[in-house]
Amino acid sequence: MVISFMVAGLSALLSALCYSEFAVQYPFAGGAYNYISLTLGELAAWLVVTTLVLVSMRGCGSITIINN
Repeated sequence: MVISFMVAGLSALLSALCYSEFAVQYPFAGGAYNYISLTLGELAAWLVVTTLVLVSMRGCGSITIINN
């Protein structure tokens, strides 16, 4: 279990470094959609944002089921 937390922490660290790199390269307000659409294109940005929305919905649904 400790190894899984270490892997998750490393993943979060790498994600934070990627977002900081995007923020330096494109110094204006934006989120995942703006950064990805500028670097990889509109289709990739749409796929990432759609995935984020679906993951958030699944998480909210899981919490709702647990609390009932």
